[in-house]
Amino acid sequence: MVISEIRYNDTNQFGKLFVDYTLQKNNLKKLISEYPKIENFEKQIKVKSESYDHSIRPIIKTIIDNQYNGIYLNNIQKKNLNSILNENTFTVTTGHQLNILIDSSPDLRSQLLRHKIKKIDKVFYSHMHADQTHG
Repeated sequence: MVISEIRYNDTNQFGKLFVDYTLQKNNLKKLISEYPKIENFEKQIKVKSESYDHSIRPIIKTIIDNQYNGIYLNNIQKKNLNSILNENTFTVTTGHQLNILIDSSPDLRSQLLRHKIKKIDKVFYSHMHADQTHG
């Protein structure tokens, strides 16, 4: 099996800040204390837990519930979302979350509506066949 990879900076589709972030460049150290790597999570959780205002957890839970309103969730997903109320639960977020679409099936519109996706930042096509491009 042949596996090929295209780096973000090779696409010329992303800004310098985003590319520098994906490459974990030192020039961003003033903005980012720790890059999202497994070995950094424990350190970051310790820092955040010492200064986190746990009283806002119910507010966050309400916001999450509203975002998932009308979407079917199984019991495991519900349990995971409810865990935000626990003081030993932390969320991982990034500063800029691009919505990148790879290929667009003919039923793309219904999929986007069903999952409440309102914005797509970039679209990439793996190849030019109808099942990839007619969405």
